Amino acid sequence: MNKFSTISAGAALFALAACGGTTVDEAIEDIADEFQISSGLLDDIELPKDEDLADLPSLVSDLVSEFEEFNEDYDVTSTLPTGSADYTGTLGFQVEDQETYLAGDLALVANFDALTFDGTYSNIAGVSEDGDTLTVIGSVPVDTTIRDGSDGVTFDGTLVGDVSLEDETYSFNALIDGAFGGTNGEIAVAEVSGNIGDPDGGSDEIFGLVTLAQD
Repeated sequence: MNKFSTISAGAALFALAACGGTTVDEAIEDIADEFQISSGLLDDIELPKDEDLADLPSLVSDLVSEFEEFNEDYDVTSTLPTGSADYTGTLGFQVEDQETYLAGDLALVANFDALTFDGTYSNIAGVSEDGDTLTVIGSVPVDTTIRDGSDGVTFDGTLVGDVSLEDETYSFNALIDGAFGGTNGEIAVAEVSGNIGDPDGGSDEIFGLVTLAQD
């Protein structure tokens, strides 16, 4: 059984594709009505409006607020830093079609000389529709590559690995696409997309946000 379907919250975190028969103008109108657009380090990220944040569990609403702040208040890191730096932060995501929300801790090390930004995703938890906390057992490796390009210092890579929930195995297979902010890469933000494979052989899409800050 897919246990993730028991974790629920009251509002969608990210916009889903428009339904068939909806025109582009209508889809844009729907998004404008339901979401606010955050642009900065990353452009055109759809976030819930302020009045909807109260309907989300705090582990997700706090992440959304911090993401908006980091994304819009910091300038992109334009010059590649040197040496290495430790980062900690949060990755939160929605499981599509289930109104399922989870979040956990990220601990990554940036080696700017080797252009690697790797670490682990752990302490993953969700909130059930009854208000109970559900804890996911295990950690997932995060492997990304730092890019020094014309659009600033960015990174992209993967979140791939298995975790356990109520003695059943779920498999993460997701992409991470982000950017560093601040003169020396003091913070980083990213968006996450991919899927989680369930014990029944199916999979569900996930959509998420990341915030990180140097220790």
